[in-house]
Amino acid sequence: MKEYNIILKDIKKAGETIEKMQEDVKKLDFTEERRQAAKNGGHFNNKGYKELYDAAQANANAISKLYKKIYNKEIERRILRANARAALLAEAMPIILKAFEKYDGKPYGEKTREKIRDEVKRSGYGFYITGYDNYKIVIYTLTNEGYKSHADEATGAAHDEAGHIQSIITNDNKINIKNVIIKSYDIYTDDTKKAAAKTADAIRAYSKAVKNLEKQRRELCELLPAGLPTPDYIKDYSITF
Repeated sequence: MKEYNIILKDIKKAGETIEKMQEDVKKLDFTEERRQAAKNGGHFNNKGYKELYDAAQANANAISKLYKKIYNKEIERRILRANARAALLAEAMPIILKAFEKYDGKPYGEKTREKIRDEVKRSGYGFYITGYDNYKIVIYTLTNEGYKSHADEATGAAHDEAGHIQSIITNDNKINIKNVIIKSYDIYTDDTKKAAAKTADAIRAYSKAVKNLEKQRRELCELLPAGLPTPDYIKDYSITF
């Protein structure tokens, strides 16, 4: 498993690659040039605009390949985000548990809370405990500005969780290490490129199958006698892909 901070760099690099390919699409599609031509009164019958349109059409195959690469890379970035969450949990969990272990069986009072937080903070992590789910610990990373969710910026949605350490505080507010439950929401993937390619192919196959079902639905509807309602179980599952 790669280190959390290294995975963050991989996520950033994937994002930069996506942006570069998106710029390449704009160049092949003459997006900016056509937008400018339209502003200047250009339209399909305008010679300058039509030439740009025809040139973009000539690049359709290359554009299609780029879109496929962009899609694959975006899936890879999401897999990397899952890897980052798994790595954070793996790295921070032993540090947090070790800090709590020193006070096992003792009340989780304000002074104890501060001592544990300070020890964990020295390792670059932060956490908070919520009592809504058997006193669940949610893990954060730390920056120079203070607390920062592991999911901020590079890793996804601001409130996305890596997993949690559950049942560490008893109902009578005592630290309990013996019955701790570790829950991870993500599975670490070693070969992210291969996993992304397989996932993208599976999604495309699913999309194609759905489109075929939609075609069959329409054909069936055409065979139904006039005025007969379409069966409720025949739904419109068309997907734009």
